[in-house]
Amino acid sequence: MTTSFSLDTSNPAESTTLNGANHPNPVFDYLTGFVPRKLKDLFKWAEYLAFNSAHIYGVVRKFGEYPITSFVYDTTSPNEKQRHQELFEKKVNLKGFMTQVSFDKWIYGNAFVSVFEPIKRWLKCKSCGTKEDAKVADYKYLEQQTAFKLKCRKCQADAIAEVEDEKLIDATKINLIRWDPKLIDIDHNPVTGQSVYYYTIPRTLVQQVKEGNKHLIGTMPMEMLRAMKAKKTFKFAEGQLYHLKVPGPAGVESQWGFPPITSAIKLFLFAAILRRANEAIALEHITPFRVVHPQAASGSGDPILQLNLQEWRQELDKNYKLFRKDPLRMQFSPIPIGVQNIGGDGRGMLTLGELQEAEKNIVISMGVPMEFLSGGLGQTRGEVTLRMIENQLQTHIEDLNGLTQWIENKCAKFLGWASIPMRLAEFKLIDDVENKQIYMQLWQSGKISDTKIGEILGIDWEHERKQKMEDMLAEQKAQMALEAAQKKLQNSLSQQAANKAQMSQGGTQYDQQAIIAQADQIAQEMAGLDAGSRRSRMDSLKNEDLIMASVVRERLEQMQQDQNQAARAQAQGG
Repeated sequence: MTTSFSLDTSNPAESTTLNGANHPNPVFDYLTGFVPRKLKDLFKWAEYLAFNSAHIYGVVRKFGEYPITSFVYDTTSPNEKQRHQELFEKKVNLKGFMTQVSFDKWIYGNAFVSVFEPIKRWLKCKSCGTKEDAKVADYKYLEQQTAFKLKCRKCQADAIAEVEDEKLIDATKINLIRWDPKLIDIDHNPVTGQSVYYYTIPRTLVQQVKEGNKHLIGTMPMEMLRAMKAKKTFKFAEGQLYHLKVPGPAGVESQWGFPPITSAIKLFLFAAILRRANEAIALEHITPFRVVHPQAASGSGDPILQLNLQEWRQELDKNYKLFRKDPLRMQFSPIPIGVQNIGGDGRGMLTLGELQEAEKNIVISMGVPMEFLSGGLGQTRGEVTLRMIENQLQTHIEDLNGLTQWIENKCAKFLGWASIPMRLAEFKLIDDVENKQIYMQLWQSGKISDTKIGEILGIDWEHERKQKMEDMLAEQKAQMALEAAQKKLQNSLSQQAANKAQMSQGGTQYDQQAIIAQADQIAQEMAGLDAGSRRSRMDSLKNEDLIMASVVRERLEQMQQDQNQAARAQAQGG
């Protein structure tokens, strides 16, 4: 299917007015002859411009990536949410895939997506019924019959095998595919809006199958192998291909999207002419060509008549080389010397202003201001422009949400999961602080849910609840470990005191409570001292009674811990 974008001009070089005078056609110019006239050719130009114009590449990348936010899973089941997150954010990497799809849409005006459901291909021997994995089986692919001639490992039979494709329930093997729009054809009914999609299999892929590439043959869907054998296009089953497109004029085939960069083609070609001109000017006119010559001092004193010019040139060459080694060196000349510059006037000839204006028009033709690329479009300078860009991206976000839900439905059905609503988090180009404050007030008053305020602020409540619980458990474990260590230390000191009392009293029992009470009294006295006096008193106590000094130290540490806990509790209460 082709679409013509050229104007109907029987004689493009001229047009005739009412009075018969001939004038050049105002629509036909030099660049018009390079503009593509078929839709598939326009796709090729779109690829070329995307990788050869920094401005176009920057626009399509930002337009594609900027509105892609985090995913929202509308379910109250923690298990469903967790396994969906595991699938789409870690195994399938759906967010990165969305970026690539957006890139296709803004380049071609079309993006075609399908989900490959993994299979495991078995080759079954018709003689003994043994099944072998096609990845390791000894077979020969017969292209004309679309058949596998298997040499059975068990019965050694060499015959055509039965092909059994078994569904492989493995989330890591699910593959999201982007199809080349240049190889897609659409059979469209404009009345019903229904379309049938066909894929032209690349010749390189067909050639590899003919050459017996077992990796491709063993994993390629049988329907595509049959299409290769019949030399036909591959027809997608209904509902197996998702089509995103940029709406175009009703007069251009409506089943296709219209590449947004179409209007930038002539602007890019004009900018290319200016760049080529600047390149030629830079190569020829930027660096001057210098000529050194002896100069006459007066009308009658021409040094050429008196000097040996060969010796003069040799002397000049020698001194110039010495100057290059020592820039501070001075050279004396008995005659005046002149220098003539040829060229070097290229700066005034460059078309930098015209080139910048052409590049600016390229960006404007795609519907964005230059500041969108340079990052200078702030809220105070261009709030209206930002709002317009945000509205422009809303349609793209709706397309991405539709694709997200479609992929979720396909994957959930294949894996046998319950399908849940899934979408991108709300996109805002402008960080509206006032709206956030209003949402916070509504949340505090109980008007909106935690999930909604978390989506607005970018907070995952489920993750925060788990993290909060883990922090509380870690704090309790640390407190229990501290109490256990303190109790162990206290028991050890008490045992040491008991042993000392038994030794001093000939094995009689000692009064533990009396020792602790005495240690508390000493600790209370020492707590009121400064650090230096406290250390001096403790040293004296060690010399008098080591056990009592240990108990006093332990009681001082306990007093300090009690004071710290009281301070923390007071701070939390305040």
